[in-house]
Amino acid sequence: MGINFSELYEYCQTLEPKISRSKLKKKVIEMNGVAPIVIKSSMDINVSRGFFMSVNNPSNNYNLNGDTIILARELNYCWERFVYTKELMHLFDTEQEQVNDDEKLIELLNSFEVQTIANSQEPFKSELNAFWRALCCLCP
Repeated sequence: MGINFSELYEYCQTLEPKISRSKLKKKVIEMNGVAPIVIKSSMDINVSRGFFMSVNNPSNNYNLNGDTIILARELNYCWERFVYTKELMHLFDTEQEQVNDDEKLIELLNSFEVQTIANSQEPFKSELNAFWRALCCLCP
């Protein structure tokens, strides 16, 4: 999408723990010009704690005005902080990693059950990358 994770990583290494979401958001705005919108919604946290929707996806049927992070309303503070950061990391996905249609989403969800890291598809690797990138940002 045009922004580089290494810049955010280097910035986070200059911060003292506990890394605030507002500092991450401010840096993302500096890098990207805008940060994703955050919406809280009711969802089964045993299935999903949150997800990222890109306005750049070709199948944007939701009339999004900007990238959006959907968070489960039921999350406690710590989970909300981590899930927000993890979903924010999808700003760094390559075009091949993006899940931008229903078929890719179903394929991704199925891959959590059957894939291994060695033979995983790009969207599955994106989930792993987002997880580790979030930890890198939150734990300098």
